[in-house]
Amino acid sequence: AHHIPVSPVPGPSALLAALSASGIPCDRFIFEGFLPAKQAARINQLKHLVSEPRTLVFYESPHRIEAFMENLATTFGTERKLTLARELTKTFEQFFRGTVAEAQIWLSASPDHLKGEFVVILSGSPADTPVASEGEKILPVLLEYLSVKQAAQAAARITGERKNDLYKCALALQKTQGKKTES
Repeated sequence: AHHIPVSPVPGPSALLAALSASGIPCDRFIFEGFLPAKQAARINQLKHLVSEPRTLVFYESPHRIEAFMENLATTFGTERKLTLARELTKTFEQFFRGTVAEAQIWLSASPDHLKGEFVVILSGSPADTPVASEGEKILPVLLEYLSVKQAAQAAARITGERKNDLYKCALALQKTQGKKTES
């Protein structure tokens, strides 16, 4: 929080080393380990954790970290705080602290950021945080294939939610992901 670099002492567990330097409350946490490799199963497991108030800890491999982060954005929203810890106890040990959206940008900024095994520490759900609507959950996937307008229309038709609200959400998602806005 005060921009003081912290490097954990190596121990028998990447989980504890990452938690100790994460800057995220760790008095109560849940260790989920590696989630399923198949996206549908992974998203299903994440959906069960959306309203969990305890800090969530995951392991992730370098070849799946980007897909995992997209799943976090879809399921938990882009503003949830997290810490990515990679290459713990090695020469290129690195910590990233920010939101899910900021972490996605950081990961895509350099191929070096995608190397090594990851510990992902996600802050728990605040009691007053609304859970993302079904439309907000499907928009990131729709935006991969459709324009903002088309994605909002499709999400509204599928969920029955207001198209204007989903359009605003789609614009915000696209801005966060740094993609070109289409109307």
